[in-house]
Amino acid sequence: MDKDEWMKGWKGVQNYGFVALDSVKDKKSAEEVFGKIDDNGGGIVLLDEWCEFIKAAEIAAGTELGKTLAEDEEGGVGKKWEKPAGKKDAMKPGAKRPSAAAGAKKPSSAAGGAAAKRPSKK
Repeated sequence: MDKDEWMKGWKGVQNYGFVALDSVKDKKSAEEVFGKIDDNGGGIVLLDEWCEFIKAAEIAAGTELGKTLAEDEEGGVGKKWEKPAGKKDAMKPGAKRPSAAAGAKKPSSAAGGAAAKRPSKK
C-alpha cells in the first residue's frame, strides 16, 4: 500500500489490539507509523514490512501474540529473530533476503513420509 492509501484508511486499523498500531491516533501519528512500517523507505508498505512491524512490536511488548509469533524463533523451532536492519541497511544492492524456507527440513524417506517409496501395484 502506498502512503496515500494508508492515509485514507489508517482509521481502519485502530482497535484491533495490535500493540504496534496503538500509537495511530491522528493524521500526524499515522504518517509517523507509515514511515516506521516502510522499513526500506520505498514509499510503499510491502506485506513483509507490515508483518515484521507487527511482529517486532508484539514480541518487544511480550504480549501473548508476541510469544506465539516468537515460537518460530531461536528457542522455539527456528533461528534467533532480529529486527530487520532498516532503511539504511535493508535492501542494499546485492543483499540477500532470508528465505521463508530457510532452515526448513526436507521430509525423510526413512520416516515413512510423503517422500517414501510407494509399494508397486501388481
